Amino acid sequence: MRALLRWWLANAGSITVPLLFAIYVPLLLGWPAGVPVVLVLAGLSLVQGLRNLWLMSRPKAVALGLGLPTLLVGLLVREGTFDGSALLFFLPAALAAIAEAVVRRWRGSHGLPVVAEPAPPVSVARRHAAGCATVAVLAIAFSAATCFSMLQPSRDSAACRASLRPGMTLADVAIAAWPHGRYYAFVNQAEGAPLVRLAPGRAAVGDEGAEGEAAVRALLDRHAPRLGLVSVSFSFRGLGPIRSGFTVEFGPDGRVARIGEQHNRDD
Repeated sequence: MRALLRWWLANAGSITVPLLFAIYVPLLLGWPAGVPVVLVLAGLSLVQGLRNLWLMSRPKAVALGLGLPTLLVGLLVREGTFDGSALLFFLPAALAAIAEAVVRRWRGSHGLPVVAEPAPPVSVARRHAAGCATVAVLAIAFSAATCFSMLQPSRDSAACRASLRPGMTLADVAIAAWPHGRYYAFVNQAEGAPLVRLAPGRAAVGDEGAEGEAAVRALLDRHAPRLGLVSVSFSFRGLGPIRSGFTVEFGPDGRVARIGEQHNRDD
């Protein structure tokens, strides 16, 4: 762990951009909560990279930390789209300055040189090798995440289908599908029946809508006798072109009579 930390402290700036591109990996894996984690790592890497750049070339550090944000703010002002949030462009430089001040104070209080000795120069060949290794790792991770994402609709469809049973009501089916990813539900009804629309977390009958399990169940159960249900077709989609789904058929009593086989197709 200590070796990894030392490597990050020395190479933080060079991995900032790859980390920004890596935010697509948790999205492809269906883990949106991972995006803030990657963004925080990228932000910390940018701050540490500015510190490293300051020790090597102060003009370059000033140009990147202050010059570039100033240019961006100027462009926003020129376009008439500037607001206070644009000042966040200066946050990495401010955090880098604070971090550098804290580290210098800590080193001074422990009898160490205020500025650490620079690391020995790395050969061009080693820098190229490290860059190629970083790109290769990101490419492998991106490819694996893409393949995982392309198969996600099939997994979601199978899990949803496995949660359904004959005898369920429309409310049971609608609520059982909610935890299983992104999907579209097409409700096939008898002519003259009020239109039913289903979506994760909500449902509507005609002009009357409901959100939440209790409200959706009450709405669908109340209108059940006049819905004229024939079938509900589920279609699950992810970030890739593959779709997966199945059809739930209803009997005259408004309950599930048959659950069709899962089918996959590539758009």
